[in-house]
Amino acid sequence: MTTPVSALEAATNLLADVDSLLNHHPAQKDPKPGKPAGPGYAPLLRAGTSLCYTAWEVYVEEALLETVSWLIENRSPSELPDALRSWVSDQSGDPWAFVGDSWRTAVLELVRSRVEGDEKGRFGFNTASVPGIEGLYLQVLGYSPLRTISWQKKANTAVRKDISQLVTTRGEIVHRGTTPGSLTLGGVRGWADFVRRLTEKFDERMVEFRTGSASGGSK
Repeated sequence: MTTPVSALEAATNLLADVDSLLNHHPAQKDPKPGKPAGPGYAPLLRAGTSLCYTAWEVYVEEALLETVSWLIENRSPSELPDALRSWVSDQSGDPWAFVGDSWRTAVLELVRSRVEGDEKGRFGFNTASVPGIEGLYLQVLGYSPLRTISWQKKANTAVRKDISQLVTTRGEIVHRGTTPGSLTLGGVRGWADFVRRLTEKFDERMVEFRTGSASGGSK
């Protein structure tokens, strides 16, 4: 049986794809002043940046599912975070779904529908923006990791600002099909490094949350 890939591993694998693109593409160097860019330079910038964003969005979604899965396997219903219990209670219209141990499957499927959307067209996590992530995590877990993430020479306000910039840059690429004029290969590498550090720090907070050393647990 194949071992499931963790949220952090999924993000790491996507960022490795970014590294591979940048290291092996014919246009792997920024053009010198006054000289044209190599073949495929702009598409490389767009692809690399889009993959950086995808790594971030995939991580955010999978980390939530991973955490809820851990909670329902290791905690009793009364020990689940208050926010999760309240949200599930509001969403579930079928009390028979919670007979015996079936509540575990029911809870996970409800959260999965919240992330991916359901057959009725409800829910769905559309953009890994700061407000979107905080809204999702506070609703389901009652805890927002983004509010405490920082590292050396990177305050929390700067982290949140860069997430917003990544979302904006990716939006221009995806919705307009254009390459932001200020974007360079160094900038794409910078985004990859940022998302790598961001997901690592986010994952540390989720581990703390699961083990009870962060706020948000059942009161």
